[in-house]
Amino acid sequence: MYGVPALLIFLLFAGIALLFSVALVSQWRRSLRFPGGRSKLIVSTLFILLWVSLIAHLYVRKAHFHYTLWKLDASDVYSIQIGKHDFRDKESIQDLVSALRNSRWFEVNHGGWGDSIPLILRRHSGKEIALDVALYFRESGAVIGPANLNGLGSSATQAFAPELPRALEKHGVKLPDCDTPHGRPCRPDQLSP
Repeated sequence: MYGVPALLIFLLFAGIALLFSVALVSQWRRSLRFPGGRSKLIVSTLFILLWVSLIAHLYVRKAHFHYTLWKLDASDVYSIQIGKHDFRDKESIQDLVSALRNSRWFEVNHGGWGDSIPLILRRHSGKEIALDVALYFRESGAVIGPANLNGLGSSATQAFAPELPRALEKHGVKLPDCDTPHGRPCRPDQLSP
């Protein structure tokens, strides 16, 4: 899922966390008036705090990743490398950065993308942004996420870039349409377009 429905999943988790927090505060206030049974309340509080912090950490990472994509500026990028291509001309960089900036929130609930390949944005500041990019099979677009040794499937932080495959093809790069984990292995030339 991507876009508004995916964001609604996040809001659902945030709402549940808020309800748990309100219930805990209410229980602690009541325990001040009627001492006893606090050990269960302490365990419940620790469990809920752990649950909320784990989910919050995941969504903070996702939000930071989306913020990084959203604030990309083509004038700050001097090179984009994907496969055998190293784009340095303004038009290519503008097209690819624009496609990345238009990424949407994405929640993984099924997979549905091919093998990923690395895409590296090199900035004038000397910093790099390393991403994994994979063709999305269910509709036109690509799934992107922070570079990971095990590819996109092991990353919980992903975005959906509907315009990226077209922008890449315009400049001679075709994302692999293979899916090794599901019996459609890639040829070496597909993983280095």
